[in-house]
Amino acid sequence: MVFSVFNSDPALVEIGYDCVVIYGIALVLSAVNITCTTYNLATERTKHAMYITVLRSISLNCIFVFVMPLTFGIGAVWTGMIVSETIVISIIGFAYAKKRIREKRLEKTTILC
Repeated sequence: MVFSVFNSDPALVEIGYDCVVIYGIALVLSAVNITCTTYNLATERTKHAMYITVLRSISLNCIFVFVMPLTFGIGAVWTGMIVSETIVISIIGFAYAKKRIREKRLEKTTILC
């Protein structure tokens, strides 16, 4: 294991392993958010991309990195990223669904006219 190269204490190696597993899950969620940001930039929706970036990088991440350890103990500091990324994905999904509903309503109205 990589941690044992830098530290010989078995307790620290175990803590490091657990943190990397949690952080790895957050990276998968982060990739989804970065892809959505890139899509919005590529389709000239810079306002949406900026909101996603500010939410995931500054606002929610900072809040949950401090709140999670206070609520659930020091071991939860790494789960703050997972929670913030999940909330951003939920907001993106909600906004996308709302947009699709609006487009379908507009399509029905256009067909009737």
